[in-house]
Amino acid sequence: VTVTGSGSTDTPAADGVNHYEYRTSTDGGTTWSATASGASAVVSAEGTTLVQFRAVDGAGNASAWVPSPAVAGNTVKLDRGAPTNPTVSGATGAWSNAASVVVTASGSTDGGSAVTGYEYQTSLNGGAFSSSTAGSSVTVSAQGTTVVQFRSIDAAGNRSGWVQGTVKLDRTVPANPTVSGGSTSWSAAASRTISASGATDALSGLARYEYRTSANNGSTWSATTAGASAVISAEGTTIVQFRSVDNAGNVSPWLPTTAGSSNTVKLDHTAPSLPTVSGGSLTCTSSRITIRASGSTDTLSGFSIYQYRYTTNAGTTWSATFTGSSITIRSAGQYIVQFRSVDRVGNTSAWAPATAGPANQACHT
Repeated sequence: VTVTGSGSTDTPAADGVNHYEYRTSTDGGTTWSATASGASAVVSAEGTTLVQFRAVDGAGNASAWVPSPAVAGNTVKLDRGAPTNPTVSGATGAWSNAASVVVTASGSTDGGSAVTGYEYQTSLNGGAFSSSTAGSSVTVSAQGTTVVQFRSIDAAGNRSGWVQGTVKLDRTVPANPTVSGGSTSWSAAASRTISASGATDALSGLARYEYRTSANNGSTWSATTAGASAVISAEGTTIVQFRSVDNAGNVSPWLPTTAGSSNTVKLDHTAPSLPTVSGGSLTCTSSRITIRASGSTDTLSGFSIYQYRYTTNAGTTWSATFTGSSITIRSAGQYIVQFRSVDRVGNTSAWAPATAGPANQACHT
């Protein structure tokens, strides 16, 4: 900046103004530079510089140093240094399902003219940055990945470097999972595995599956468990539901919404109850004798059939197993008959009665 002194006059006019002199101060006038001759002073030092002039006539007389004190006309403030980079907060870079995130710039300093403000630009999903907008904060609500960059500005118009932060917003639930592995038929298997698959998420990405189970047709449910498969070993009817969870914490609905072949497990490991056997006798007879089984129940898969076997040598050996709820003795001999009950998944009770007695013995002559 060039500061100029002019307009001095001298009486008597014969002497006239011979030249001007100037001096400078960078500490507010406490100390001054050596006096220099000239009607203008070129100031290039950063900071605040005061410039004073005086006029000198041909006889060597000098005017007072002016202006005094400092005024706008003789004060030069130069700042060519950028302020420090700001600190950007609020942009964690992690996925969130928040409605919006406020990103803020702060903390910049400037050793010269002082920081007067901040400006920002934004870029969504890798696109071009927006034009600069004045402000120390911006509210980001767009879904996807938004890069926000701030810089600070000082009173001289110097700008710091850009400092970036990333906001990732995803408020869209992931795709529904496909559930498989179930059956509406009863099974005697030790366990059955129900699995979830096929879910996708276009923004934050699929994080995991979660499942829950119900043993009372959906009246109450277990705690939620993370996993893409559930191994069910409990007896009875178990309904399994899955949901997909993305990296922002959004969850799909629980599926399937109702029990069906894909998410139902029916397990029966329990034998049906022992049959009641009747019709036998300890008395020998030539008439036909019919021994029967009845009364068996099964609370899970349900009762299916009776089976029987017999021995004519007091249990040393037994006949093959036959299906039926009764046997009629027509041939001569001493018979002991045993029955067992079978449920719909093939579980069998013990042979009953366990020992010979009047209910299951027959003597045919």
